Amino acid sequence: MRSLAAAVLALLAVVLLASGAASADPDYAAPGAFTVRQIEKTWTDDARQREIPLRIRSPESRERVPVIMFSHGLGGSSSSWPTSAGDSRPAILSPRA
Repeated sequence: MRSLAAAVLALLAVVLLASGAASADPDYAAPGAFTVRQIEKTWTDDARQREIPLRIRSPESRERVPVIMFSHGLGGSSSSWPTSAGDSRPAILSPRA
């Protein structure tokens, strides 16, 4: 049974290497194939009486796209995220610092 598991793992490694899955990470900061629009908005949290400044980046499209909520964390910046996510076309919503 162990030899079968070892053979399956070896085959999986060969397939992954052949498919390029082990290659370097893509450059996510590089411009994608789609035009990206950026919108600056301020939403109001009525419960806490607080304004929340937001930056929304989305592809120029009328299609429905997935949304990524990006929170930069303490000491970060909403500009630390790329202007697009390459060819995957999600909309990116991030609080502005």
